Amino acid sequence: MEEKKNITIKIENEDLIAPMYLQYDGQSQPQPAFVEIDPRGDDEITVSAEVNHNIGPSCSQDQFNGVVWSIPCNPYVLGKELADYLESEDFKAKVTELCTDYSCEWDGSNWKGSWNNDVHTISESIHMDLMSLDGVEIFDGDEWIEDSITYYNDERDEVNYSHEATKAIYDKQGKNIEVVKENIEAIAKDSEKYIDQSCQLVEGIEEALMEIIEELEYNKE
Repeated sequence: MEEKKNITIKIENEDLIAPMYLQYDGQSQPQPAFVEIDPRGDDEITVSAEVNHNIGPSCSQDQFNGVVWSIPCNPYVLGKELADYLESEDFKAKVTELCTDYSCEWDGSNWKGSWNNDVHTISESIHMDLMSLDGVEIFDGDEWIEDSITYYNDERDEVNYSHEATKAIYDKQGKNIEVVKENIEAIAKDSEKYIDQSCQLVEGIEEALMEIIEELEYNKE
């Protein structure tokens, strides 16, 4: 009877709320994410949750040759949801079954992996689990700031204007509305990846803040 291996879990960017999320400027969709299963260790199976950082379709040589087995993952998945699932007994049981009868042999040119007959069924089950996990909600910096920055007029009375409304107040009334410095510092603290407690992720916040500041400075003159 084959001895049961330990399963080691590794998650890229595990400290982020959405560790599998990566979308480059100009892209309409995030980069592919996947969970890779590598049984080559003498006494362990390594499971790695990773993002494909390359533009366009690509895979590693080990993936191509079946040395490791990769399963697509929801790129928006919340880090805690992903970690809890990968550490679950149900997932580990599926991984153990998937790796049963695994072998890796040199064919004279490359290492080639061989898996059991149920590998596709098991990996599809894991894939469905991964895609059903709760994900993060993505916001654009400009949209989020309209609801999240407090503006003040020159009497220090609170005024809840949007970005465009602030311009109108300057132009029509000449009021010195300002963004309070402490508010900017608090919001910009996490700049590109602002995260609140509602599982929201905001992109482009630093650029959006700078645009507001530039407009306020321009309209003061």
